[in-house]
Amino acid sequence: MLAVGLHRLAFALIAQPLLLPYCHRLRTLCLQWSCSDPAELNYKKGRKAVDEFLNQALPALAELRVSYCVHRNHAKEISIRDPARLPALRVLRLCGAYLSWQSPLFTSLRVLDLGMIAATMRRKLPLDTFLKVLERCQALEELRLVLALPVKFKQDEEDSTPGSDRVVRLPALRSLCLEWDHPWALDTSEVYQLLEHLSLPRAAAVEIAMEYDTCRETPHHLLDVVPRDATCLPILHNATALRVAAETGVRSTYTATAPGTENGRLELALFLDIPRHWSYNIGAQLEDVSMVLKGATITHLALDSSDFEASGLAAAFRNMRHLATIEATFVHLHALTELLNALGSTSSRIQVGEEEEAGPPVLPYLRELRLKTLPWHPRLLPDIEECLEWRAVRGTELTALRVEAYDRPTDEEDEVELDIQHTAQIIALQYQMGGDVEFVDVPRPAGRVPYYA
Repeated sequence: MLAVGLHRLAFALIAQPLLLPYCHRLRTLCLQWSCSDPAELNYKKGRKAVDEFLNQALPALAELRVSYCVHRNHAKEISIRDPARLPALRVLRLCGAYLSWQSPLFTSLRVLDLGMIAATMRRKLPLDTFLKVLERCQALEELRLVLALPVKFKQDEEDSTPGSDRVVRLPALRSLCLEWDHPWALDTSEVYQLLEHLSLPRAAAVEIAMEYDTCRETPHHLLDVVPRDATCLPILHNATALRVAAETGVRSTYTATAPGTENGRLELALFLDIPRHWSYNIGAQLEDVSMVLKGATITHLALDSSDFEASGLAAAFRNMRHLATIEATFVHLHALTELLNALGSTSSRIQVGEEEEAGPPVLPYLRELRLKTLPWHPRLLPDIEECLEWRAVRGTELTALRVEAYDRPTDEEDEVELDIQHTAQIIALQYQMGGDVEFVDVPRPAGRVPYYA
């Protein structure tokens, strides 16, 4: 069997007649070139050569990749007149190109990867027509659409664009990726409308990545992307863990998972190519994600970011009241202060007679706190103790605490006194908690400067 990749138009034109005797052995074919190169201006001739070659009998061809330049051209249709000549095709990856939407080849595909056609198609499809295409993909295991929703969506209630009542079930789907790296290429409501018409299996992993642009009148928000219907995305109901990896002005990723291979995951990513003013801060993002997952029982939260504020964390905590474990990795010590302040907030205000009083603390079921890679500070353990005491008085005690810190002083002259003080702080925490306290000295992570520089 043969795997052939042709990445320049000139090579493709030369190789076409040479490959004809070996068509029956061809298993993988990749055709990729750009017409931006002055030496490759004969774009139509190249596309014609591709179409002629794909209309040969290719009985063993299992994977086809075609990538055209779309900088100066609209997406082009690949002409396959007799799909029966490609009986083994299972993987189709197209960029700047598309197959006839009526092609019977869709019915046998395992992987469908479309890119760069959303903004380049001269005529977009009605939503129901596109859903019919997906409905025929019952064998599909992976669907990837990157700047590739060739659909005319309704923009508002007054828009006369036809919608659809169709719900598409994709029983074999294991991976769905929707991505656009330009804020004007796609609107969040369009992704929302597509997902509303899908019914995915429990094991499906869904990844949605979009660029945020503060220049938009109504910038993309994560809450606007995902329907709260667990029928289309079972993970919205099944998720038990949420991991946050975020860096202000660069990229934020929120990943919801559930235990077991039979459950999938949901990953939401928001990014900027050029860091600038980030009005949609990480606290607001986390609150939106907590609203998306409000129907799930999230018991584990992993925070890998130092860029949130107490108000945003507290707002998210109020939507994740079943949290039992928080695992936080910090770069900056102020992040610990924000986390402790959030844990020291209340879940609501309650009316007592004619007066309003603070309600119980947020996260009433929180039992375990793991704090990783903190820079040591004299107030590190006392501040944690103060927060835990406030919560314990209000009936929410931890049962396990682990603190990992670096750069704890080890001056020989004061070593005994420092050790005594440190041990006393640990004992005070244990007394306060009535549970396990573990303090671990760790090496300073690479690239970090000493806290007391």
